[in-house]
Amino acid sequence: MKKSVFIFSFVMSLNLVFLLISCGDGGGGGGGLCGNGVVDEGEECDDGNKINTDSCTNSCKEAVCGDGIVWEGKEQCDDGNQINDDSCTNECKTRICGNGILEDGEECDDGNASNDDGCLNTCRAASCGDGYVRSGVEACDDGNNVDDDGCTTRCRLPTCGDGVVQPGEECDDGNENNKDDCLDTCLTASCGDGFLHEGVEACDDGNTSNNDSCLNNCTIARCGDGYIWVGVEECDDGNSTNDDLCTNLCRSPKCGDGIVQSGEECDDGNMSDFDSCLHTCVNARCGDGFLFEGVEACDDGNSSNNDACLNNCTFASCGDGYLWVGVEACDDGNRTDNDSCSNLCRNPACGDGIVQAGEEEECDDGNLSNNDDCLNTCILARCGDAFVHSGVEECDDGNTNNYDLCLNDCTNARCGDGFLLSGIEECDDGEFNSDTEPNACRTNCKLPRCGDGVVDMGEECDDGNISNSDGCLNTCRIARCGDGFVRTGYEECDDGNLNNNDDCLTSCRNASCGDGYLHSGVEECDDGNTVSGDWCSNSCRKECPSPGGFYNGHCYFLISSPSSRDNARTTCWVTYGGGSGNTYIVTISSAEENNFVRGIGGSLNVWIGLAQVVSGVWGWPDTGEPLVYTNWAFSEPSGGTSKTAAYMGSVDGKWFADYWGSGSHPFICEHVW
Repeated sequence: MKKSVFIFSFVMSLNLVFLLISCGDGGGGGGGLCGNGVVDEGEECDDGNKINTDSCTNSCKEAVCGDGIVWEGKEQCDDGNQINDDSCTNECKTRICGNGILEDGEECDDGNASNDDGCLNTCRAASCGDGYVRSGVEACDDGNNVDDDGCTTRCRLPTCGDGVVQPGEECDDGNENNKDDCLDTCLTASCGDGFLHEGVEACDDGNTSNNDSCLNNCTIARCGDGYIWVGVEECDDGNSTNDDLCTNLCRSPKCGDGIVQSGEECDDGNMSDFDSCLHTCVNARCGDGFLFEGVEACDDGNSSNNDACLNNCTFASCGDGYLWVGVEACDDGNRTDNDSCSNLCRNPACGDGIVQAGEEEECDDGNLSNNDDCLNTCILARCGDAFVHSGVEECDDGNTNNYDLCLNDCTNARCGDGFLLSGIEECDDGEFNSDTEPNACRTNCKLPRCGDGVVDMGEECDDGNISNSDGCLNTCRIARCGDGFVRTGYEECDDGNLNNNDDCLTSCRNASCGDGYLHSGVEECDDGNTVSGDWCSNSCRKECPSPGGFYNGHCYFLISSPSSRDNARTTCWVTYGGGSGNTYIVTISSAEENNFVRGIGGSLNVWIGLAQVVSGVWGWPDTGEPLVYTNWAFSEPSGGTSKTAAYMGSVDGKWFADYWGSGSHPFICEHVW
């Protein structure tokens, strides 16, 4: 303040001195004064006022950011330095959020107003729950802690399996277990869904059949439930009456139904061979081969005392005086342990319960079990000894093969262990099993195959379905015309053959009149156009000139103008047939055809195609047909070898020989397709 007063006083004194000099000079020339409103030499500006905070300072310098003077209306601050991270920036702006400079109290400042990046426009770091969706990081952000609306508290869209019951879900327990109250499809477990609801259902086979092992109320099928268990029960009438057509054992009346029939010694109504009555309805007796429970200890059906069952139906045992072949080494019938036969009926050896010195025994537990710590060979149990060590090993097949049911570490083979289980797995590449990679072993240890949705080697395509009407056949070949399957939207038909005479052409278009192919059983002809008057009409029906008609599918028509035999042939062969050989002077092979041709000729004698093919030999030279029928008039053919042509008489259709060159008659042409 004192400094400002001093400067002001100094300036005023200086102005007074200049004023006195100017007045003493009598208005003569002299140098300018800052503040006189005139820009003199050495001044950038001069606004003639004493306001230091406008565009022209009191030192006649233009106001600029950094001059230490706050320009009102233009600058927020001006500290006269070039330090950008103090209270006043180098743009003469007071520090604020959004200026792109990280300042005290800010978590971030990216200099923009966007709320979908890592820094909000409040200079706070973006986080889940701030109400703004961060691009590429969050799927949603509704700014609340509610988990069952459209956005979870982890800023993820709701999905089945996220543990939150969302609209449209019956349940969501967040796991993939289909044996609890909620399926992995977020539907409540129910009977018939094909998954066993543990603790609730006894079974669940996913169907509505009551004739298998699981009823449609998810209880185990049993005799008396009123439903016939196919393959297990013969009948099931759902009652407890034993004397009707179905016994309480769900069997038809027979031995074993509980009634002693003629020829039966007994019938106790069951199929057990271990009570007083065998299933063959004879009384149980020692030696019948069936154990009479409560009476016999055993019954092997023989009279030998050297096996597991004595002939008095008691178990063989050490000390009974009988040598149990294959089990006992000896049996002296006493309890003396220090004679030649021990109380275990063994010669002193491994298994007597004593680890014998010098006998190369690692152990001796005195039992025959190979599933404990000591084998019955007195060797310590170890993986690979072919015996499953209970509680220690899952399996032990005694080999070093990793491609069977038991691996070398005595764990059960399973899909994904990297070893091919012969006869069960098609492949097993362990961690490289994949359901998406081409040519990879699938995660169910099946080889890649057509229909698994992955294009493997040798496949043109694989869309994972069995449809043959789309772009990929179920043989994994790209659909194409001629494969026998109609591709929807592309083909009208596809009969898989190269026949153009059926309903479907080889171009996979429906056969139609005018396509140039004769549609068997539908069209009479098809000349590839829709023009009539060319032997085939626009409806693909045969045409025949008038007067004329059809016989046996051929067209016969009359040319009534008389002509020589040569001209008649040319007219039929060339004029009407175009030289194709399918139109010629008529040939006749039966009396019926002769009568038909006579009817076409009417009252005219007409040339027929008969002629001498070689001297004295008659035939049909235009077609080469054999002469199988003749109708010569009496004394015909006449003229020997001079009359080489023939015509049909109008009266009775008889044939007459005539001169080839000089004869002249109307004629009948025959056309074939």
